[in-house]
Amino acid sequence: MSGFDDVKLQGTEAFRSKEYTKAQILYDKCLRAGPKDVTIMSNLAQVHIELENYCHALVHAQHSLELEPTHVKCLYRCGVANRHLGNYENAFLALQKAKQLNPEDCAIKEELANAEELMQQSLGHLDPAKLFLAPQSGLRNTMANYVGPLKVINIPGKGRGITVTQAVKPGTLLAVGKPLGINKDIYGLIDDLTQAGSKSKQALQCIYALYDGTKQSLADVPDVQMFASNVTDCPAPTQAVDSSKIGRVVKYNSFLTGGGRADQIAQTDLLLYNKTPQPRANVLYGVLSLVNHSCCPNSTYYIQDEAAVLRAGQDLCTRR
Repeated sequence: MSGFDDVKLQGTEAFRSKEYTKAQILYDKCLRAGPKDVTIMSNLAQVHIELENYCHALVHAQHSLELEPTHVKCLYRCGVANRHLGNYENAFLALQKAKQLNPEDCAIKEELANAEELMQQSLGHLDPAKLFLAPQSGLRNTMANYVGPLKVINIPGKGRGITVTQAVKPGTLLAVGKPLGINKDIYGLIDDLTQAGSKSKQALQCIYALYDGTKQSLADVPDVQMFASNVTDCPAPTQAVDSSKIGRVVKYNSFLTGGGRADQIAQTDLLLYNKTPQPRANVLYGVLSLVNHSCCPNSTYYIQDEAAVLRAGQDLCTRR
């Protein structure tokens, strides 16, 4: 047995034993020393999925598919990686092809249904009843970001707020926002957001768009559609972050789930569809933080699987 085959075998043994870090090291060594190997790259994609390194997982799955376009496991792993990275349409297409090749595979069918649901959610098609029944139907509890007919404006005498860009009826879905960060400890939340901002331009842009206690942040009018993105930067950049600014953003905008808005108002979050009581945690939302308090009679929100769902509370018309 050659040195390449020996290292490959060791990597596969580590992979089967779920020693994923060890498997990664051995498989990487194989790729540097030998020819491109579909099995190695496919397994390496799964290793990175298990280690939650989804950018690397996607790269290895795609390289495998370049050599073998009908490799079912690679298609599946490509779909899983794309879903985690927020590329829901790409995830759906990869998993759809995998299902055509292996129509009876339960894991593929479940992942395909999940990707399709997220793709529809990202377009504003949110079915509360379907989400409520998700555990029974096999779908995972997860949500996609969405921003509807909204824009940020400066309202004379009231400050910065959100208005609709077209007339909407009561109950119209206005936005769905996954947490920018969530942690049971307020300082842990600041640390989490600082780390997220250092690795993602999109995340940092969204955090910095929120009120931080300064007049300048009140005067800024960000594009609310930035909060509609589901896609993770890949590869992740490294950038400087103003942690003191993030601390101020958390102070003025974070919510305490089950308790109310930190440092501002005491209102009970409406936790619809959650099957079990949720632990108290500090959480920062994007669009919800931009909603002016004076808009409370005009809109309502609830928390679904940690995501904030904002709907119109009455007939709304555009405001200039």
